[in-house]
Amino acid sequence: MRRILDVSKGNKKLTLTVYLTLIGFVFLTAFGFISWYNSNIKTSSTLFTAVFFGVINLYLLKTKYRDFTRYILSIIVALIGLSLLAFGGQDATGYLWTFPLMAMALAVLSVREGMCFAAAYLLGSFSVLFLPLGSETFVHYEPVTATRYFLSAFALCCITLVLVNIQENTNRQLRLKTVKDDLTGLFNRAILDHNTIEQINLARNERSDYLLLIDIDHFKKINDNFGHSTGDEILVILGEILNTSMRDSDLAIRWGGEEFLVILQRCPSVHAQKIANQIRIEFEQNQRILQLLQRPATLSIGIAATSQNLMFDKALSLADSRLYKAKSQGRNRVVFSE
Repeated sequence: MRRILDVSKGNKKLTLTVYLTLIGFVFLTAFGFISWYNSNIKTSSTLFTAVFFGVINLYLLKTKYRDFTRYILSIIVALIGLSLLAFGGQDATGYLWTFPLMAMALAVLSVREGMCFAAAYLLGSFSVLFLPLGSETFVHYEPVTATRYFLSAFALCCITLVLVNIQENTNRQLRLKTVKDDLTGLFNRAILDHNTIEQINLARNERSDYLLLIDIDHFKKINDNFGHSTGDEILVILGEILNTSMRDSDLAIRWGGEEFLVILQRCPSVHAQKIANQIRIEFEQNQRILQLLQRPATLSIGIAATSQNLMFDKALSLADSRLYKAKSQGRNRVVFSE
């Protein structure tokens, strides 16, 4: 569940990566020419190298490797920061730019990734500040200045990571409220937004995700004969059965009315059919339903799988046709093949 919710978070991080890469491209190009004009060759070389990798990053953002662009941006930022700290930059004020650079890098990373970045950057800055580098081209800082910088950088990393953590938790909670079905506690259709479906489609070359489209047989008659409160109770029971049948990587969704969708990730074909039949049998034999209706309720289930040649939308359409085939064959069954 958390992985699905993190898809939207990842998309926001990528959006931020795009803007920061574009802004960085403009500023680094400008400062690169200024440094070159002032004969500060080391600084200009560093900045133009960063611009080159920034262009590569912008290209990767249009490909399936766009998830890596956040890491590339962070590495570029770290190298620029350490270079400015080591060489001093324009008028030995380069270290002042490292603070916004650190915050920028941490903003596009998750908390765990940010902790790794902060540890690596602080280790590198400690080496530049306190270890004898043995070259006149490097800036030598007074011990007091070096200590103040290091402690300030450490504090900035800690504060930024706390803020990122708060933002991630808040976004996750808000997202959870919008994608939950109030009655069953399962996800609703909103969980399958464009970004989530895109992630499923991108992964279909590496794995098959099985879709189980489930419908409660004669549900309208249940509502008509026993009332909507009983119908709601039946839906809740099915939601509980689906929850207990799912692995952490799976996804159970109330698709609408009495229809439910289950997405089984990285699931063998035999296991998908086994889970579908297990859900069907458990629902049919549920004692609470037997007490409510004085007879069993049944399910019809259609199964389809994503693959290299079958994207999510087409797989869902195929599962839907197999669901109605199950109903036309007498209901209370699972249909996996035509």
